[in-house]
Amino acid sequence: MMSTKGWLSRRPGHSAAAIFMAAALVAGCTAEAKQGPEGTPSGAGSSQEDAAPQPFDVFLGAELGFIEYATKKIRDACMRDAGFPQLQKVSTGKPARLFEELIVTPGTFMPASDELARSRGFGRDLPAKPARLVSKDPSFDQNLERCGKQSWEAIGPDANQVWKTYFELGNELTQAMVPVYRAHPPSKVGESMAECLAGEGYVIPNKDHWVKEPSINVFGVPFGRHAEPVEARWQPRRDAGDVQIGPAVPPAPYVPTEGEKKLATAWRKCGTAAGFDDFFLDMSMRQQKITIDRLETQFTELNPQITSLAKKAAALTEST
Repeated sequence: MMSTKGWLSRRPGHSAAAIFMAAALVAGCTAEAKQGPEGTPSGAGSSQEDAAPQPFDVFLGAELGFIEYATKKIRDACMRDAGFPQLQKVSTGKPARLFEELIVTPGTFMPASDELARSRGFGRDLPAKPARLVSKDPSFDQNLERCGKQSWEAIGPDANQVWKTYFELGNELTQAMVPVYRAHPPSKVGESMAECLAGEGYVIPNKDHWVKEPSINVFGVPFGRHAEPVEARWQPRRDAGDVQIGPAVPPAPYVPTEGEKKLATAWRKCGTAAGFDDFFLDMSMRQQKITIDRLETQFTELNPQITSLAKKAAALTEST
């Protein structure tokens, strides 16, 4: 995954759609005071269950995530048997679907519902993070390398390479969507939104420019922040020669300002009426189809291998 600082929508040449889509596709986003809400996790208030069928469904993100989960579970059991139970203690205990943010949902380009706009503004809660583990023990590190290698070999002789190749395919799908969140809607969409927003009390300076590049950052509205859990500040001891485990980090709720909630509600109302989300949803589907057609050979070759590895991984983890 890519990483950057700041919302892409604040940069020249990037559209207001990036308010949500960049949050899904770009990891590690942060916010500047009074300029757009902080970076958010994928989905923007809408889960994959809300998504319509789409070309990127061919990507086996759940299977890819399960294979990773299984190798870690096997590795951690190996480490326990070697006298290092720490990894099992910090394990999240469940697989995660990888590249979930590739699936376009009702919340990809704007708040998924009026209720979410009123309660969360443009921001979204950040998920919990597992406890961090820091090793300064050479024996731990040596066994970790050995157990990691053995865990992949247990699933298959080429399992690690196949997994890496498919992961890179996910990265390629991510890159293929960059033109979508860099796009700008037609001026007629911006003009319709501007008229509607004016009716909601939001005066747009330099309207001629705004209708070509709609942005939430021109209204002088202060935006909220994520409440940083104290656990996130943990730092390992520098002089330690052992394996240290920091605290798990609980979810970080996003706290929008009242002004942001009002603007988000108006933005959703006006964007829906003007076809803002429809434009980007249609563009997303076209871009997905073009990409999948281009990569058809890779998916035809790799999908059966990933499915087979996931089945082998499931069988192995039942007894681990």
